[in-house]
Amino acid sequence: MSEPVKKRILVVDDSAFMRASIQSTIATSHTYEVSGCAKDGEEAKAMCQSLLPDIITLDNILPDVIGFQLIPYFKEVHPTVKILIVSAVRQLDIVKKTQELGADGYLGKPFLDNDLLNALDGMYKTVS
Repeated sequence: MSEPVKKRILVVDDSAFMRASIQSTIATSHTYEVSGCAKDGEEAKAMCQSLLPDIITLDNILPDVIGFQLIPYFKEVHPTVKILIVSAVRQLDIVKKTQELGADGYLGKPFLDNDLLNALDGMYKTVS
């Protein structure tokens, strides 16, 4: 029996520590794998085009752009991509804005490993 195909994730965060932390957590999963990491918006745009990931974890504060401003671009390039905002910014108006732009989930920093995996899983649950 072959292993199921893992969902490919692009990790976008300006913090090398956070990129490594997210990668480490995802490495423990049988469902997901990191296919790339980007440290800013420009790198994220290029990697989204080349990798066409299933999921993007997106920090909201990047050196060259506010993360949620990238959501329309990602959805245009790859309409089925799921986007999980991973940010220390927790203001309700910002969370709502990301949802309006098409984010599929929002995870506040800091978080536990299981919080990240549960947030990723939650994006694929259908509401009945």
